[in-house]
Amino acid sequence: MRRRRRVFEVTGRQILFALIIASLALTVVFNIGVYVGKKRVINAELEAERQDETQKLADIISTDKKLSHDLVQDRLKSREKATRDTQAPANTNDEKLPSTPSSDQPVKQPKIIRTKYAVKVGTFSSYKNAEKLLELLKSSGYEPRLKSELSAGKKVYHILVGRFDNIDTAKQLGRSLQGKLPQITDYVIKEVQD
Repeated sequence: MRRRRRVFEVTGRQILFALIIASLALTVVFNIGVYVGKKRVINAELEAERQDETQKLADIISTDKKLSHDLVQDRLKSREKATRDTQAPANTNDEKLPSTPSSDQPVKQPKIIRTKYAVKVGTFSSYKNAEKLLELLKSSGYEPRLKSELSAGKKVYHILVGRFDNIDTAKQLGRSLQGKLPQITDYVIKEVQD
């Protein structure tokens, strides 16, 4: 029995169709990768901000405890001083009550830090790219700010817009920016200090 050889003929049209399908598949995979990458960067930034806020809160609490400890120490010292100053001489039986303690130095009050909210519309590793978005926002009538910081040993540039007392107003601006400018696909509400 003799076997027949199978011959596959491929036309130019079939090759073109296969290339189109392959390029569409690659485009979809690429877009999914970009989307997932953006979400990871945003989540990493949010986590870093939470850690910074936790550290700031811990610093404020420790400063507050230190101020309370210093205040107690100052009052104890002034009470001891007042007690020594008001004690009667050794040969008399008169006892005087200590005077009201007073502190020689005024008590320092901790600064009140007011939290404001801004809309972060972009984070760039390239200053030129950050500057392009900054100029676009300025030409659209907004007042953006450029903030740089070190992240994982590299300098990154954040574009912030607005400064609001409440988070809802900041969210409204973020949605408005997304609707007006197609270059802004996502935004993050960021707490900023007064």
